[in-house]
Amino acid sequence: MENIPARVLRYGHYIVKSVLDDLGLKPKLDYLKRTKYPRCQFNVSAIAYFLIALRALAPSSNKHAYDIQGKFLGNPIGGTDLHQAYRVLDILGERKDEILSGVNNAVTKETNRNFRMVFFDVTNCYFEAPYNDEEYAEMRAAREGRTLTEEEREAARFRMQGPSKEHRFDLPLVSVAMVIDNEGIPVDFD
Repeated sequence: MENIPARVLRYGHYIVKSVLDDLGLKPKLDYLKRTKYPRCQFNVSAIAYFLIALRALAPSSNKHAYDIQGKFLGNPIGGTDLHQAYRVLDILGERKDEILSGVNNAVTKETNRNFRMVFFDVTNCYFEAPYNDEEYAEMRAAREGRTLTEEEREAARFRMQGPSKEHRFDLPLVSVAMVIDNEGIPVDFD
């Protein structure tokens, strides 16, 4: 009999899915899709679950997660395209507070969480980019022969120059903040 190499499929995403199910995330995402994004023709919760699982199991870019989906048992996001995966990230960002509220309620119920002591941390991450977001927006507007509106200027203030631990004052950075409870479980982030 000929030796036929077996195809190895990863299955860790099923473990993460079980945890997310216990937190009631799927009904929340399905509700948001049905009520706030009814025109979405793709499975928001399946894509979100897979991206969350990959972030926990093997952190990398979301594009890389999309590219290796076929290596996972059941190919949980088969039939979707990369644009849909990025759209799910937009939805998660737009509805972050609603989603976190539901998850935090579930964690509190399951763990008897208390908030007598919480921990807060903030850090900066710099980008190897010559301009901050506002400067990019100004250049784009100039190419179009117009000036930025105040609303556009405000929206473009994500990556900005500032002090960094690496002493790279010439590069744009973002601040990342997280609050965790006394068990190390995240409560909120920004």
